[in-house]
Amino acid sequence: MKISFINTLILLAVVSGTATSQPLRNAAARPTRRTQEEGLALPDGIWTFRGYGYTISVTNGTATAFEETDTTCITNPNLHMLISSSQVEENGNVAKLTAYRFVPYFVLDKTDSFQAACANGPTPTVDEDGYTRDALEIFDVLDQTFVEHFAHFENHLEGGMSEWVMKTMEERNKLISDSADEELLSAFDSLLVPLDDYHTWVKDENNDFLVWSHPFLASTFQNEFEQQNDLNDWEMYQQDNIISPWRENAGSYMTSLTLEESGLAWGKTTENIGYMWLQTVPNAFAPEFEGALVALNDTDALVIDIRINAGGSDETALLIASYFASKPFLAFTKQAVGEDVVEVNVQPSEKVYNGPVVMIISRETYSAAETLPLAMMQLPQVTLLGRNTGGSYSELPKTLPNGWAFSLFAEVYLSPDGVDYDHVGIPPEILPEVELLPLSEREGGTDSWLELALTTAEESANATSDTVAVHASLLWLTLLLLFVVVV
Repeated sequence: MKISFINTLILLAVVSGTATSQPLRNAAARPTRRTQEEGLALPDGIWTFRGYGYTISVTNGTATAFEETDTTCITNPNLHMLISSSQVEENGNVAKLTAYRFVPYFVLDKTDSFQAACANGPTPTVDEDGYTRDALEIFDVLDQTFVEHFAHFENHLEGGMSEWVMKTMEERNKLISDSADEELLSAFDSLLVPLDDYHTWVKDENNDFLVWSHPFLASTFQNEFEQQNDLNDWEMYQQDNIISPWRENAGSYMTSLTLEESGLAWGKTTENIGYMWLQTVPNAFAPEFEGALVALNDTDALVIDIRINAGGSDETALLIASYFASKPFLAFTKQAVGEDVVEVNVQPSEKVYNGPVVMIISRETYSAAETLPLAMMQLPQVTLLGRNTGGSYSELPKTLPNGWAFSLFAEVYLSPDGVDYDHVGIPPEILPEVELLPLSEREGGTDSWLELALTTAEESANATSDTVAVHASLLWLTLLLLFVVVV
């Protein structure tokens, strides 16, 4: 959900976000409280997020947050900090949490008592008094959360929800309360990997992945990594042999390439085609992007390269789209399980780039980086080039009693015409002949995808120029005819 919902929570809870997103909860921290004097915006009561399994209890101006399903309840030490930006409606029973210019609010309902499992009190977590590790309890929290919030079992498992239920019964029967972490992780691996979803994972207290259903870059480059002997560190291999050559080779097509602190790189070709290279879509990105766009404003067309991009913030993605919009437009709709459809719209920026745009995408374009082409494809001057995107948009962060964090895909994103690109990804209009960044091109200093994108951009710019010239000629001809008639 990007904003992935994770990014909303992380930003407001003052927890840093990364390309793969940090878990909402610092498992080593004890639950904390927030008071009216510190900016609490909700009156006393039990406040439940619609569709996301979060609850905030406010008593005498002090808030405590919980993660809740029909059968499980645990505390969350950071979620309550969201309430400083919520607004309560006049009836006092509904609140709207707003945080961003584009991404809609989240709705909270007030009740006088806890619903479901929290009515019996939360299960102690590893950093709380009374905690006793129970592998079955840990397993059940993850299982029940997926049952209630995973958005599309039918897209990810051949047997849909029924297959999930059968697999969880099978894996749970292999465990006992004293099962070791290794046994528990084996069960989680058996359940989550078949879902093949980028936002489905389990992390430890140090934010290291324990299970990742669809690791970033692995499906494209893992075999290449395993066949070489120079580097044993996968992350180092990504940087040295994939990311850096991609950026450096792209720079060779430019007169110069400026690299910003955020990781944004930009430049232009001798043919006056602008280029932007984005590896992530971070929160604090707007000033650098706008500055680069201003510098490229006199170019004839623009190439935006997000073919390897792990995502970041939906808000940032929609803000980027606003720089190319001449009028307001519907970017997409989103819907949590069992909740209403919410429309996400883009308003034009004060500074708008008017030229043709070619956006390079691939199966390694994920999350908020997919929100960007989902919005941009609604604009007539934008062309998508590459391969289908990764097909993973939504991330819902949750907590396990033993201090681990986990996440799942929890919102359905649809294009304005109702197309669901979950799992299959957003398709390009132009397909290059070769696959993504082949080793031969990275080692040889070439980039055939970029060459095709630049050629496409130049042709689009020329076509636009020709169209403008034709329209101008027709206008002059019309004026001339009117003059002749008048005379």
